[in-house]
Amino acid sequence: MTTVEQFVERIAVLTREVRASDEPVTEKQWQGFDANLHRFLAGSIGYQGTRVPKGHPCADILRELVDRYPALPRSPLAASSLPPEVSARWPARDVTPTVGLPRRGVLRLVDQHTSHESEGVALPDATDPRPMARITCALGALADLVDLLEYQQVPSTSEFADNTAHVLAASAVVARHTLASGSLISADRPLAVGKHVEAALGAMQPALEATPVRSFRGLPTVVDVDVGDTALDRAVHAWSFASEAELRARIPSAQSLHMLVNQGTHITATFAAVVRQPVGGKAPPGAISALDEACEALGATDKAWVPRLTTLVKPSADFITASRGLFLALEEARARSHGLTEAKRERAADSLGQAMTILGRRLTAARSFLRPLADGKALYAPAGQVEKSAERLNDRLKGRFVTVKYFDIKDLDTAWRVAEDSIRQAHARLRCSPRSVPSEVAIISR
Repeated sequence: MTTVEQFVERIAVLTREVRASDEPVTEKQWQGFDANLHRFLAGSIGYQGTRVPKGHPCADILRELVDRYPALPRSPLAASSLPPEVSARWPARDVTPTVGLPRRGVLRLVDQHTSHESEGVALPDATDPRPMARITCALGALADLVDLLEYQQVPSTSEFADNTAHVLAASAVVARHTLASGSLISADRPLAVGKHVEAALGAMQPALEATPVRSFRGLPTVVDVDVGDTALDRAVHAWSFASEAELRARIPSAQSLHMLVNQGTHITATFAAVVRQPVGGKAPPGAISALDEACEALGATDKAWVPRLTTLVKPSADFITASRGLFLALEEARARSHGLTEAKRERAADSLGQAMTILGRRLTAARSFLRPLADGKALYAPAGQVEKSAERLNDRLKGRFVTVKYFDIKDLDTAWRVAEDSIRQAHARLRCSPRSVPSEVAIISR
């Protein structure tokens, strides 16, 4: 079941991935995110605040958030295609288009006064693995949901403001990332939107601090998530859910991060065993070697791990249980890989392809914690296991734990980045063959 709260939490997780990504944001990617953000705000707040609960402490702020949202860019082609009689009819009015409903992967821009439809904004594909595309899809799904639920159903005004604040905070991060990595020629729009949402966040801060945050779990649900019909499917789904919940923590467990790396080695090794001897056909060109390289890269990451590295936080029981369940399911799939029929082999490859897709996302999100944890002095290790220095000599002799600095885990970070690249390359190779491509079913909530 997918609720508004789960979409908001997912956007928070994807925001970390966007911030940790090195890929530049194109103008087309920003336009899709910008349009979905405007659609979410207009759907949840309404023009002139028509959906804001009565007596809301942030009513004026939320109303201006939508009504004063920077005007959406209008296509020159669409502007020139207005009939003369339409232009004469509205000579003194602003004809800034608003975002219409999605149609065939495109958001239509509709004139507020004439209902004249202009050139649309292209949306990313749901299977696009890039962080910017994924957060745009998640925000679009949230916009669809809030428009369906119509926020009059929200029982608490604090939930309404908290949800909007979370999305605004994520949008500010995405705008800053776009400015830092995108082209300066197209920087005006992200700058304007970023300034607008940050100003609204600052104005909402006193009201948010004075009102306790409530949960969205009481809201209606609209999506059923298919967890599959095999033990491996169910194990992958449970691990996906538990690992994402584990990475929502402000300070995650270092053991959990290490377990993700080890689980990744197991997933890629099992995948290679399943596709190594296909029945009735051949594996995609270079797929097995790419999987072997990914497995070796993850093994190198494990070797670069600082022994007994800790954040003084234990892994959650749910994550340990889900990881153990996936381990056993992978062992069974690997043991039976030589005797599988063609249909069962394809089914196992689909399940493992989905697991590998999730693995790539989790590794990216987990690696983004390394430097902040080190800079924040939240990582600890025995003095004898890290770089030797005069200031650590006494702690080394007495066997004490010391705070870990980034240069102590620099090799780990480098090996982890190489493993991420290997996972992406292996996934790209597997997509080359239509018969062996893992089915990337869009699991919206995870």
